[in-house]
Amino acid sequence: MYDSDDIRYQAPTERPPWELSPTGHLREWFSRHSTDTEEQYEFSSQEMRRARAVQERRHRRQKAQRAQLSAQRAADQANLRRISTSERGDPETVGRPTAWDQTGPQQARGRTSSSRAQAPTQPRAGADPRGARYVYQRPSAAAPASAVNRQSNRSRNLFFIVLAICLVVLAVLVVNFASGSDSASIAEAPAQEDEGIDVLPEPDESWDNALDDIFEAEAADETQSLPQAELPGAFSLELQSSAGREALSYQEIYQRCLPSIVSISTDGAEGLGSGTGIVLTEDGYILTCNHVIEETYTCQVTTWDDEVYEATLVGGDAQTDLAVLKIDASGLTPAEFGRSDELTVGDEALAIGDPLGSTLRGTLTNGIISAINRDVTVNGYQMTLIQTTAALNSGNSGGPLINIYGQVVGVTNMKMNSTNVTVEGLGFAVPTSVVQEILPILAERGYVSRPVLGISCITSDGTEGPAGLIVASIDSASDAGARGLLVNDCITHVDGEPVSEVSQVRTILESHAIGDEITLTVQRLDEESGQWEELTVTITLMDQADLAG
Repeated sequence: MYDSDDIRYQAPTERPPWELSPTGHLREWFSRHSTDTEEQYEFSSQEMRRARAVQERRHRRQKAQRAQLSAQRAADQANLRRISTSERGDPETVGRPTAWDQTGPQQARGRTSSSRAQAPTQPRAGADPRGARYVYQRPSAAAPASAVNRQSNRSRNLFFIVLAICLVVLAVLVVNFASGSDSASIAEAPAQEDEGIDVLPEPDESWDNALDDIFEAEAADETQSLPQAELPGAFSLELQSSAGREALSYQEIYQRCLPSIVSISTDGAEGLGSGTGIVLTEDGYILTCNHVIEETYTCQVTTWDDEVYEATLVGGDAQTDLAVLKIDASGLTPAEFGRSDELTVGDEALAIGDPLGSTLRGTLTNGIISAINRDVTVNGYQMTLIQTTAALNSGNSGGPLINIYGQVVGVTNMKMNSTNVTVEGLGFAVPTSVVQEILPILAERGYVSRPVLGISCITSDGTEGPAGLIVASIDSASDAGARGLLVNDCITHVDGEPVSEVSQVRTILESHAIGDEITLTVQRLDEESGQWEELTVTITLMDQADLAG
């Protein structure tokens, strides 16, 4: 505010500058730099009244224009309805006796009328008798003729389109017929049964190669698997204690552990896949999850310095979800493994891996150890895992769970998910104590020997039969089929103990050895009577490595 702006409010008619003006806006008193407040207020009031008068005149003029436009539209619509009614017949007169019916042809011929209502015309051809809804347009005496012309044009266009399609189809048939008898020879081949592909009358080279590729692909689907690596034999994993160590920063942990982590890309029966791995030795042994490489044909390992290697399989175990790969490399940086039994709930934990694939390769997430020795059942296998809040996603499987000292204390393998509720921060990892136990067995045999029944089952809640385990399939190499067990049988007891989950059967089998006999109580449906019959089947346990597939 300037020195000259010495405004004092003495007269009762004066208003302070912060009051609202008649238009609802704050009045800018100080912009004029005037000391005569009353004159300024009067001047503003006069300007406001003149502006309001101009605005009211504009509003009245616009209102009159809108009313005139509405009246014009109503008149046009009424005119259109009158013309439409005259073209298709007045609904008030359609069906009434006409002059022709009342007075006869001679009298009606001489009668004249200036009104269409007295002598209604018949509805024009093509008009909708229910009263079609017309698009608004200017009245025109030539409207009916143009409508007929449009209809004929559409019919003519449709005829030419159909004719063109027929000509194209005919041309294709002629070209195929003239191209030779290759396709006909292929089509006739299936009629000659049990004679193989040699019955084909010497197709050209392109067809021969295509058929060979098809048969090779079918054979690969049945037999192809990840190439087997040479077993290293003796193998041991040393776990280091974290006692007396100093905690590292996240940056230090990442720089220290990243060279020991690899990316895994697979191609298999279910398409392309990805995962993460941990370097075990300098000469290329890699630890990962079994479900990452299960039913895969090829596997590539990419090290932290972007070197790509073809991997072969040393061995895997589905029950612990661990597997070992081998790549032809040297000079790798092995990870340091810590003792998972030293973990406590609340310890900091980090994970490094490839969430959602190699695009997000080398992602670091952090959290805490939220539970220890958590029993989780997946696909019938009961696992004792570490629970963590570190973010895990598809592609993290096989990567390390790391403590605050930079040691690998677990192998991340799953996260909790749900389609009904929101689930966050429930990730799991295989403890290094389990890794230390399984690795020497995989290195020596390539598999872990366990007694199995050689069957697969699904849970039955008893709504459509007895509660228990329904036999879904029987392995051809097992003793179950030879002893009389059938698909769709319901197993209710194993060695006298009731079972309703596959994990319960696995727990019972852990107390048995390969070659032991086990007794199953089975309910079988009699198709003739519709009744369930109870049977007892005794089966010899076999090694899971001897299953046919």
